[in-house]
Amino acid sequence: MKIRKFMFFVLFGYSCQSVVMAESIFNGVPFSGFYVGVQGGYGHANNEVTDNAGLGLTLDLGSSGGMYGFLGGWGTTLPSINPNLYVGIEGQYNFMDRDGELSIGVIPASIEWETDDMWSIGGRLGYLLSGNTMTFVRVAYASLDSEISISPGGIAAADVDTLDGIQLGLGFEHHLGRNFTLRGEYVYSDYGSADINVSGIGDIAEVDVTSSEVHIGLSYSFYQFPWQSQHSSGNRSTASTLDFFSGFYVGVQGGYGHANNEVTDNAGLGLTLDLGSSGGMYGFLGGWGTTLPSINPNLYVGIEGQYNFMDRDGELSIGVIPASIEWETDDMWSIGGRLGYLLSGNTMTFVRVAYASLDSEISISPGGIAAADVDTLDGIQLGLGFEHHLGRNFTLRGEYVYSDYGSADINVSGIGDIAEVDVTSSEVHIGLSYNF
Repeated sequence: MKIRKFMFFVLFGYSCQSVVMAESIFNGVPFSGFYVGVQGGYGHANNEVTDNAGLGLTLDLGSSGGMYGFLGGWGTTLPSINPNLYVGIEGQYNFMDRDGELSIGVIPASIEWETDDMWSIGGRLGYLLSGNTMTFVRVAYASLDSEISISPGGIAAADVDTLDGIQLGLGFEHHLGRNFTLRGEYVYSDYGSADINVSGIGDIAEVDVTSSEVHIGLSYSFYQFPWQSQHSSGNRSTASTLDFFSGFYVGVQGGYGHANNEVTDNAGLGLTLDLGSSGGMYGFLGGWGTTLPSINPNLYVGIEGQYNFMDRDGELSIGVIPASIEWETDDMWSIGGRLGYLLSGNTMTFVRVAYASLDSEISISPGGIAAADVDTLDGIQLGLGFEHHLGRNFTLRGEYVYSDYGSADINVSGIGDIAEVDVTSSEVHIGLSYNF
C-alpha cells in the first residue's frame, strides 16, 4: 500500500513535467504552472489515548521529531479576477521520524508511539505580495500511518488503524531565480481518531491525534520566466528606496501550539512520560529595528520582546486507582534579536533568537497526594517568519516558533523533588504591529 501511494506521487510529478515540457514560454507569471519539490521539517504531536477497558485511563502522549518528503502540484493566477490571486492543487508524501513513550520500569509497563509516513492531497489559495513573493493557505485531506507498542504484564503487540483527517497550512513562497522557489509552511493536522488493536484481545483503546509542524521546501517549476530580469531589478530598487520596517513598533498576536513535556521520576520507579499538551495563546510584542543601507539595503537587524498568555494543558488519568497528572502552562516572556531580509519593498522574512521564560503548574494525585510546584523553565526560542506592510503604519506578520525550555524540578509539598520535566514546544503566531 505504501509503495502504491509513493508511486502515485512519482508518476504525478512525471506527468506534470511531460505536459509542461510540451509548452514554450509560459504567460510570465512566477507561480503559474506545474512544479515538484522536496521539503524537511520538525513537529510535535498530541496523541490522546482513551482506554476501552473501563479503567478510566486518559493519556495525552506527546511525540516529536523530524520529517522529510516530496511535493508536487499545479497552480495559476487569476488575472480575470485579480492578478494577485492564485489557486492550485498540491500533493505531498512525507516520511516521519516522530516518537514518544510512557514507561514504568518497576512494573514493567510501557507505551511507545511511532509515526511512519503521511500523504496528503488538497488545494492552495495564495496572494502575491510582490512580483516574486506569495503567501498562501493550504487545505488538504491527509492520511497518517503509525505504530504503537504496549507492554503491560508481558503483552507486547499493537496495531493502529490508519488515521485520516484534515490538514491546514499557512506559508509563503519566494522565487529565488531561474526555476527555483523557496517555501516555508506551518502545518496543523487533525487526524481524528482510530482504534488501538492488541492481537488476540481486540480494541483496547482509542487514540485522537493532532500535530503542529514547520516545513521548509525547495521547488522546481517546469517553465521559464521572461519577466525575471525586469522584476528582480525592480525589487532591488524598491527595497533600497522605501523602508517600512525601521524604527520602534508595538503589536498584538495570537496563535496555537503543541508542547512535549518529558517527565522523569526521581523515586527510582523508572517512570518516563512524554506528556503532550496543546492549546491557544495571545499576547503583546514590541521592539526596534533598522535596515543596513551601508552594508546591504535589504538587510535588517533589531531587538524584540514578547509577553504571551498561554492556554495549553495535558493530562494522564487512571480512574480506577485513582491517579492523575495534569499540566497547565500559564504565561511566557522572551527577549531577543531579529535578523531579516527584505524580499521586496514591503515584505520581509526574518529569523528571531530569544531567551524565553515559561511559568507552568502541574497537579499530581496518586494515592491521595494532590500538590505540585514546577520551577520556572528558562531556555532558548527560535522563530522563523515573514512580515508584510499593509499600508499606513501597520504590518501583518506570521511566525513559527520552536522553544526549548530545558528542564526543571517538580516539587511536592512535604516530600521534595519527585521528578524532573523537560519541555519543548512548537507554535504558530499571527500578529499585527503598529510602527511609529
